[in-house]
Amino acid sequence: MDLLLLPGNSKRSKDWLEQADRYLAPQFDKTYRHDYAHWEKDEPEIDLNLELKKLTELVKTIPQYMIFAKSAGTILTSKGTAMSVLRPRACLFVGFPLAMVNNQNLPARDWLETANFPISILQHTSDPLGSFRDVEQYIKAINHDNISVHEIAGDTHDYLEFHVFSDFAQKLAR
Repeated sequence: MDLLLLPGNSKRSKDWLEQADRYLAPQFDKTYRHDYAHWEKDEPEIDLNLELKKLTELVKTIPQYMIFAKSAGTILTSKGTAMSVLRPRACLFVGFPLAMVNNQNLPARDWLETANFPISILQHTSDPLGSFRDVEQYIKAINHDNISVHEIAGDTHDYLEFHVFSDFAQKLAR
């Protein structure tokens, strides 16, 4: 199985993306790192529709894949799977950005309800964009057996626990 890596919104996420790829690549046949167009244009926000258009072409060439996404990448994945643009076997999300969902009034709950594959969400206890408890409550309202939320000790939105991610990815890829 292959791995598609979708980072967070910030251009700083490019470094995170490279680290995640180095750490997780040995578990997969091939990895694909996705850079966002707004990074090159120095724009502040991801354009979900533009990125989904780019991903549509990429995933046509990948027969079987899992998605590992951070922050805005989790929103991109949720929308993409609801639209059937993305069809992963499983997803591992880190740092679900509940503040972004609420501030932009995104229908992420509706998007996630359509998931017909396992999704594991790893969330820091006190993530400033959505604490573990808040994200857990948000996901519980979906009442979906395929989605689980797991707490990781932390108070940032950085998500550098690659050894933990690796363990979860390995379980999901089976």
